[in-house]
Amino acid sequence: MKATAIIVTHNRVEKLKNTISATVTAGFNYVVIVNCDSNDGTYEYLSTISDRHFHIINCDNIGGAGGFAKGTKYILDNIDTDWVVFFDDDAYPSEYFLEQLSQLGGNKFQGFSAHVCSKDERLPMMNRQVIQYPDTTKKLFNYLFKKESSIVSECHLDGNIYPIESASFVGFVLSLDVLRQYHSLINPDLFIYYDDTFFTRSLTKRGFKIAFTSRLSFVHDVGPASDMPPWKIYFLSRNFFITKPLCTSFSFYSMLVMKCGKIVFNILKCSGVFPKVRAFLLGLKDGFSSNYNRFDKTSIIDGLNRFINS
Repeated sequence: MKATAIIVTHNRVEKLKNTISATVTAGFNYVVIVNCDSNDGTYEYLSTISDRHFHIINCDNIGGAGGFAKGTKYILDNIDTDWVVFFDDDAYPSEYFLEQLSQLGGNKFQGFSAHVCSKDERLPMMNRQVIQYPDTTKKLFNYLFKKESSIVSECHLDGNIYPIESASFVGFVLSLDVLRQYHSLINPDLFIYYDDTFFTRSLTKRGFKIAFTSRLSFVHDVGPASDMPPWKIYFLSRNFFITKPLCTSFSFYSMLVMKCGKIVFNILKCSGVFPKVRAFLLGLKDGFSSNYNRFDKTSIIDGLNRFINS
């Protein structure tokens, strides 16, 4: 069994060093790192790596979505592997990750999602796998009122295998054959947020089987939720619209109302309300009109911040 790690990084060189160390310890056959225009010493650090199993791609800051799209295309064109494992520069696999994955290889699943916890052993909400994606009225009500049957929680951390319908890209494992067929579903226009949700749910909608098991484990070195800058609010509100084709109208707009309410509630709790509200409204406008190209992709955050603060 051959496994390739794909890591997207931007300005987190110290965390990246830890991630690379853990990735080497886990024994990946190849490691592809997409460096999105980091200016904190990442480029210089990566330049010191001479191991032929490492493949370094330096590019503009195209976000996590762009980085995974570029990196997976590179893997398809250049690397012979069985599995591709996705993760960020602040996440890393357990020492025995590949050993556990090899024991799952004969299963009926084309993808797996690892148990992801923070360093203090919390389950980050951003990395919770969805057992039943709320894309119909019935599944929406289950999602709202029967959480344990809809989202991976403590009761699923027993080593068993649970079919899921969507997952984040932290600790996500996919067979090369499926990636080759549907690589184009990783949408680089999203920059961050919902690229993983859209990709994984699109796969399961097409009949591919993805499973969660706590036998595969990752650590995501993130702290408690903090004040979100306006540019992230823009992408969070805009990119949810990419999921509309996956859902019934009722379930999509119901989820949209709830997500908008949550975003507004969080905005009002924090400082700098006006630029955040402006970013939120711009995101909704661009989402409704499917405008994913308002800003130059090579300097999207700078362009967005100038617009919001003008």
